[in-house]
Amino acid sequence: MPIIKIDQINKNAAVGLWKIDESESKLYTLMNQNPVLQLPAPDISNVIKKQEWMAGRLMLKSLVEHLGLSYYGIYKDIVGKPHLNNHSHHISLTHSFPWVGAIVCKNGAVGIDLEQPKEKLRRIAYKFLSNKEMDQAGDDVEKLCVYWCAKEALYKLKGKKGIIFKDNLFLEPFELDEKMELIGNIIEGDHITKYKMRAEKINKSYLVYSVN
Repeated sequence: MPIIKIDQINKNAAVGLWKIDESESKLYTLMNQNPVLQLPAPDISNVIKKQEWMAGRLMLKSLVEHLGLSYYGIYKDIVGKPHLNNHSHHISLTHSFPWVGAIVCKNGAVGIDLEQPKEKLRRIAYKFLSNKEMDQAGDDVEKLCVYWCAKEALYKLKGKKGIIFKDNLFLEPFELDEKMELIGNIIEGDHITKYKMRAEKINKSYLVYSVN
């Protein structure tokens, strides 16, 4: 299997990354070998989306088993946040072909995101960054990508409606590097919650996830 890595964050949490190099039919074969794994919904017609779906579930299963648990599949709540069946552990998934990532944590909510730096981020930066963050990021598309991934991970972590990237999610200043320690903030009214995060460059993409 093309699992690139499984990193133990601490004794109760781990993150994993998978690079898709299998065909759609090969992934179906792997899925069918594990009855608890859900096949892509019939309305998913795009081949790449099907591959991401299957590789993501396979990655998650491997990660759960790495933590010494049995995997019984997942379900999504009313806002679309995924949860493990029969376990209280928190999970999050991400995909950006050919990569898929997953994180599992026993102690609290987690979020993960993976993206490639794209020119589009320069055009939409004002929509997801505060004025202060705009000044800090400048025109650096790679730094903008880290901001986007971190805010997406925080959004997934929170798992509720009404969270706005520009108004509720903030990243403290950081220096761009191959590996980074970040601090993310979720602000709701007068309440601020800080989250430790890690970011690293994987080939041409950035992977960002919470480590609380």
